Amino acid sequence: MITQLETLPSNKCTTLRIENQQELVWIDTLSNILLLPWSQISDAQQEWERRSEKHKALVHSFYGHLIKQFKDQPSSLNERISVSSPIGNTIKRTLFLFTNLVNNHIESPTKSKQLLLMNLIEFLEFVIAILPANVLNDDLGEYILSFLISVLEVFRTQIKLPFIEQIIKTLLDCISQNSLMENNKIEFKNSLVDKVFKIFTFIVEQPAASFKIILNSMLDVALNQMYQTVAHSNSNDLYSTFYEFLYKFLLNNSKFFFKSQLIGHHFNNSIDGLSGNL
Repeated sequence: MITQLETLPSNKCTTLRIENQQELVWIDTLSNILLLPWSQISDAQQEWERRSEKHKALVHSFYGHLIKQFKDQPSSLNERISVSSPIGNTIKRTLFLFTNLVNNHIESPTKSKQLLLMNLIEFLEFVIAILPANVLNDDLGEYILSFLISVLEVFRTQIKLPFIEQIIKTLLDCISQNSLMENNKIEFKNSLVDKVFKIFTFIVEQPAASFKIILNSMLDVALNQMYQTVAHSNSNDLYSTFYEFLYKFLLNNSKFFFKSQLIGHHFNNSIDGLSGNL
């Protein structure tokens, strides 16, 4: 099998085109061959290092030219990317491909997820870099947020906290700044708001203390900048996502609203009441 892997590019950057569902399946299949454990072979014979190198070359062939172009023109990272432009269309297609690729490994073993995340880190850093200028870009922004949601859900135990913190802080800053520029009268696209609330929901479920610091800002953005879009929407899905965010916020962060002594007092009273009824 490793002989077949030698046919993959090792250092040459090419642009692969994903034209239809059959090609998506082909990419997923090839990725599975490289990342999933080979059956009936011991771990020592899995050739993880070589397979990871081949997989890294595979995914790099989709975005390597993008990284090079933006490195040659660093200021373009701060510019809104038109999805009708060749580079905008390429970024959108690459985001779609990698979102599908990540979702395909949601039930993969930990080792496979670690290798996949390691090979996508450079692209993830690129996405975070273009996030401020494009997260509210009606078309491209949806692809960016879909990719980030998949990354957070699939790699929730592999991704490092600084990446997550950078994502959420960038989102909060972008939404706040855009709202201020529009005198707080801006309404965001329903699908964008839905995806932002899904990311917010992921964050409020995390136990890390560093996330507790941004709860106030997150709630402020949700209620003061984004809720008006929810209120004016007829989308049941958006209502559901919004209320799930509020529910998870309260469920996992009750101490944000109540002093611990008060919670303990009511908890003890509840226990005493139950005991008296037994």
